[in-house]
Amino acid sequence: MKPTKRLGHGGRREGGGSGFGGARDGGRGGRGGFGGPGDIELFNQGPGQPPGVDLNLYRNDVATDFMSTMISRNNIEVEGDGYLVTYRAENEDDPAPNAKQYRAGLMFGSKEEIIQALNIVVGHHPKAASTITTVAANRHFDRNSGPHDKMSLGAGLQAIRGFFVSVRAATARILVNVQVKNMAFYNEGPLDGIMREYTQQNGPNKLNLAKFLKKLSVDVTHIVRSNRSGRRIPRIKTIQGLATKDDGRSQAHPPIVNHFGAGTKEVQCYLDDAGEGKSLRRR
Repeated sequence: MKPTKRLGHGGRREGGGSGFGGARDGGRGGRGGFGGPGDIELFNQGPGQPPGVDLNLYRNDVATDFMSTMISRNNIEVEGDGYLVTYRAENEDDPAPNAKQYRAGLMFGSKEEIIQALNIVVGHHPKAASTITTVAANRHFDRNSGPHDKMSLGAGLQAIRGFFVSVRAATARILVNVQVKNMAFYNEGPLDGIMREYTQQNGPNKLNLAKFLKKLSVDVTHIVRSNRSGRRIPRIKTIQGLATKDDGRSQAHPPIVNHFGAGTKEVQCYLDDAGEGKSLRRR
């Protein structure tokens, strides 16, 4: 497993790119699940697109928050209830059978919505850059920054210098506010290495380790899925805690967990749904 950003929605202690730890003090991590030049393809494939409208024409004319809103500098013809968009995960060729669908329509501007649109425009470039992690809506951190912009904090963490940017309304003018920000991130690398670094400095207490890992998003790498072009499809999971004896108690055949925080060789799961005495050790 490798700590990574979570696609779409936020949560505490997430962010970062593939193989990189997340921000320690919350907010949405990295690029979201909707909008942006690459995601124009989702509109073109949606059943709600009106005939004769090629949304690829607007590919280079949009900015997005990579979550729910897309801003275009050109007029996009939207009729009726808008476009029906089927969610597709990063690098997936086709949506999953149970993929969520979203209705995309127009938003017309009050003062607050115009300020929101300007914030989306100024934040689009850092969010679109593959080497930059965005925390919350407008804090950006370059993962490839030099040693003068990062410092090890020990225990599996490092501090990275970035910046905060926002647009605000003032009397008869618009202000763009840019500030330097520092934030703690999980280190890059396999999850077991980060756990080892933490326990070496903070002791073997598994309750504290569980708190340290809770809500961390990881890229699960033991099963690899690829698209038709051979690109790997990330499998993003969120850690909810360490293994406990109560795990799966609502299931007909729950896993067997010897003790709190049991490792992979100490947890057994049933191999088949019938549960006829067969078990499989987790790997």
